[in-house]
Amino acid sequence: MGNVLLVELATILLAVFTALQRIYQKQTGTAPATGLAYNALLGLFAAVLFWAMCGFKFEFTPYSAAIAAGEALLAIAYTLLGFCVMREGGMVLYTLFLMVGGMMVPYVWGLLFLGEPFALLRTLGLVLILGAVILFNSGSQKPSAKVLWMCAAVFFLNGGVSVLSKLHQIETVRPVVSTEGRALIVNTEMLAAKSTRTTQGVAVLTLKPKWALAHAARLEDTTIVNKARYRGRTLPSAGALLKPEDRGEVQLTLT
Repeated sequence: MGNVLLVELATILLAVFTALQRIYQKQTGTAPATGLAYNALLGLFAAVLFWAMCGFKFEFTPYSAAIAAGEALLAIAYTLLGFCVMREGGMVLYTLFLMVGGMMVPYVWGLLFLGEPFALLRTLGLVLILGAVILFNSGSQKPSAKVLWMCAAVFFLNGGVSVLSKLHQIETVRPVVSTEGRALIVNTEMLAAKSTRTTQGVAVLTLKPKWALAHAARLEDTTIVNKARYRGRTLPSAGALLKPEDRGEVQLTLT
């Protein structure tokens, strides 16, 4: 239920963002310099907001910086294309391709390259959305080929932003395993750094009295297959019992 509410909230915020972009376009025009200025102001506002949320601390790794640079370039590209699409009167079209690309591309990427599990209902939902997009653009008011090509580029560019964000999240996750046989995949970005040696750390794994932490490792160095099963949304968490296939156990059969 919580995830559904978050998706609905994200959809509303994206619609507001697109509407504000349209208002800005009407006031300032559709020149490339205008689009770049808009993206710069948006990035500055987001940077200040996240800086405040992080307690006005500024920390990053070279990997995070590279991911952020890639996302920024993709965002600038689809923003400039968005101005061009909306100049042709395609605000709804631009929003539609932007949203669908952000959902579909990372899902397919995860299935093909990250070993994520196939979800039937999610796949059916994405197919229905894609079908709606096709029907929307096949009526009497079909947009020009130029606009459709730009919308397709927006689809993949915003999808690329989501893929980079997913890759960054994967890089910062670490599985921890207890002696009870429970595993928890933790995103290290959720762990606040200790400001002093005497500061209490962040509790990660909830343990019963007779159990203890067995080990922690990089995700790629483990045999965990069903990654979604062990991801913790909040901390601390008890994790989930490891399945045989995630322990790396191979069942022997007599032939």
